Amino acid sequence: MKLLALPNWGPLHFLERGFSEAFDVAMDLIYKSERWDDYLEIANKILERVISIGQENAAKATQKLGDTGASGANKKHQVIVNQRYMVASREWSLWMRILDACRFQLLKDDQE
Repeated sequence: MKLLALPNWGPLHFLERGFSEAFDVAMDLIYKSERWDDYLEIANKILERVISIGQENAAKATQKLGDTGASGANKKHQVIVNQRYMVASREWSLWMRILDACRFQLLKDDQE
C-alpha cells in the first residue's frame, strides 16, 4: 500500500498512462484492504474529471471551435487521457465498489 502513496504512482497515474490492468489491480488492492476513504477519494476524482470533460464538451459545442494554443500532440494526448477517464467511470465494478465503500464507511462511523 505504501507504493500506491508515492508521487507519480498509484491508480490515477496508471489510468492516465494507459496501464488499465495496473489501475484495476491498484483499485482492487485498495478495496480489499478496506481503505474506504482512499477508494472514495480516487473514485471522486474520476467522476469529477468526467463531469469536467462533459462541461468542456458542452461549452465547445456552443462556441466556435478555435485554436486553444495547445500543440496538436498535446491535444491528442489530452483526448486520450480523457477517454481513459471516461472508460474508467463506466466500469460496473467501480460503481458497485463506490456503493460498498459508502456502506462500509457508514457502518464504521456508526460503530465509532
